[in-house]
Amino acid sequence: MNKKILKRPPIEELKKYNAYVESDTPFQSHARLLQNKWLLFKESAKDKLKGEAQDNENANLLEKSFLFLTSNIYKLVDKTMLMASREHAANVWDRFKNNLMSSQHLCFNLFGEMSFNLSLATEFFKRVLPDEVAEVTSVVYDYSTRKGKPDWTTFDVYVEYLSIAGEEKFLGIIVRYCENMRDEEEGKSLRLFYKYKDQYSALAGASGYFSSTNYQDMAIPPYGEIWRKHLLCYNMSTDTKLNRRGELLVLYPFNNDPCDVVVREYKDRFLVDSDKQSKFHAYDLNYFMRTIDQIAQSKWSKELVERYLVEEE
Repeated sequence: MNKKILKRPPIEELKKYNAYVESDTPFQSHARLLQNKWLLFKESAKDKLKGEAQDNENANLLEKSFLFLTSNIYKLVDKTMLMASREHAANVWDRFKNNLMSSQHLCFNLFGEMSFNLSLATEFFKRVLPDEVAEVTSVVYDYSTRKGKPDWTTFDVYVEYLSIAGEEKFLGIIVRYCENMRDEEEGKSLRLFYKYKDQYSALAGASGYFSSTNYQDMAIPPYGEIWRKHLLCYNMSTDTKLNRRGELLVLYPFNNDPCDVVVREYKDRFLVDSDKQSKFHAYDLNYFMRTIDQIAQSKWSKELVERYLVEEE
């Protein structure tokens, strides 16, 4: 397990790179410093190319594309956002530009190349889940087959695969980076819970995932977002059109202590003891990034590690 991040970088260094935010946790301080150093390096290259751009449209494209690690990933993001709506796409692009530490941003940089290279995706997930995955057949984002049934929860990343046993299955993945898992407003969580209480309770009871029936405790921060995506995992597993059974994978840096505490509390307080029965797994983001780099050995994978991997010296 990675050593917890307990100390901030020197304040002088944080201020030098415009990365000092008083309310940041130690992990967030290290991550913000990494992002701002990366951005400073990219800005110099971007400004040079923007100066060579033929028109404002091309300059705008350069502004967007430099937020991501490869041109493939940029094109994938643009296509994914526009599939929802142009208004949604514009809002998301604004969030990407203003928050380099966004987990949604990270989702694409981490898994985006796998959408174009399923051999890479297969090799990676076989390394991570050697007793489970035989072949990855699809990697997509912000996905659910049960939108509006009952709510609009989606997986951050959705992976379809053929299992070792020959079954068609899926992984629903939650990706978190700097979050402490306590950002969702309690009132919003409660409104969702009471609006869909009967449907949530029916799904939770039928799933067999939970040792507790106090669903309201699961539905509020800091557990609500995990719980709704966990219910989606079961809900999609019962979708006869999809005809795939799935499991939930929560991916975050284990050395981000506030996030780690919440995930472990969720598992210990609410789930049955068996991972196999609960269909719930937690994986270390740092391990994922290192493994991707070991397999890909590319400019993209190296930059992924340099940009996102937080380690305290």
